[in-house]
Formats: sequence, structure tokens, C-alpha cells
Amino acid sequence: MKRIKKLTLNELKKMVLKEKAKMTSFGDVQKTEKVAKKTDEVDADEYADSLEHKIDYLKVLKIKENKMRSALSNLRRKRQKILRDLSEDK
Repeated sequence: MKRIKKLTLNELKKMVLKEKAKMTSFGDVQKTEKVAKKTDEVDADEYADSLEHKIDYLKVLKIKENKMRSALSNLRRKRQKILRDLSEDK
């Protein structure tokens, strides 16, 4: 069974200071409100268009990939045929 370690005053102070640092590292609410006021709002339709273009591009890439795969399979078939013809000639 684990033995319970007593918490010393110094360890407690370190823990409190560490937690205090964590809490203050989030920033002040006032600072975040000031920053929020300075930022420009962007309509969602701009992002939607961008997303639509990316989806279309992915579809085009998928079509190109399928064409390349079929071309690769044709090359492999031709290669196998040539190898069979060479092995029959021997």
C-alpha cells in the first residue's frame, strides 16, 4: 500500500503559486474584450466559397488519380505480357 506523504509548508506554497500562475496566464477579460473589438468580422459565405473550391479540387484530384491508376494497371499488364513473351522465347 502506498504511504501517504505529508505536505510541507514549502510544497504547499509552490503548489499555490503554480496554480496562481496558471490562472493569470489566461489573460485579463478586459484585454480579450479589447482585442475582440479590434478584430474584423468576416462573413461565413467567404469561407463557404473557399471550402467549396477545395472540395471541387479534391474531386478533380480523385478523377486524375483514377486515370493514373488505370494507366498504371495497363502498363503493368503490358510489362507482364512482355516478360511472358521473353520467357517463352528461351
